[in-house]
Amino acid sequence: MEKLLMFIGEKKGNILDVGCGLGATTSYLLKYYSPAEVFGINISAKQLERSTVNAPGCSLICMDAVQMEFEDDFFDNIICV
Repeated sequence: MEKLLMFIGEKKGNILDVGCGLGATTSYLLKYYSPAEVFGINISAKQLERSTVNAPGCSLICMDAVQMEFEDDFFDNIICV
């Protein structure tokens, strides 16, 4: 994660974790971002249930990454692990 996050200069603004799974990566983002800035999407509602435990306070949404429904320019950074 640290190597991936090195590509993000200033860690500010909203960040999206695409395919957040069980929330391990999403949880790691909390070292650099506030929960209000961290969003995770996953196609599995069952996995998102666990994500809420691993990444408390983050916005976790059941959504297909192929058909994302966010405003243009809403995120400052997007990651997918």
